[in-house]
Amino acid sequence: MWKAHQAVGKAQEAASPELWAHPETARSEALPEGARVEVETPLGRVKARVVHREDLPKGFLYLSGLGAVAGRLLEGRVLVPAGGEA
Repeated sequence: MWKAHQAVGKAQEAASPELWAHPETARSEALPEGARVEVETPLGRVKARVVHREDLPKGFLYLSGLGAVAGRLLEGRVLVPAGGEA
């Protein structure tokens, strides 16, 4: 039984991408911690939750869950709902 729960947790984690940003970058881009945003790239759109991380370089955003294109530099736009839904 615990294995089934564990698999669901891993699958759920993979299906819930996060947009990581250094706190200063997040502030300058108006991306509050925990906000739900949509990220548009040449590969399509994905919904993600904003996570502030001190270990990221300032000025960069990292989108988890890109699979085969992870680690590539992509152009993208972060679309924030009106009112900055958190």
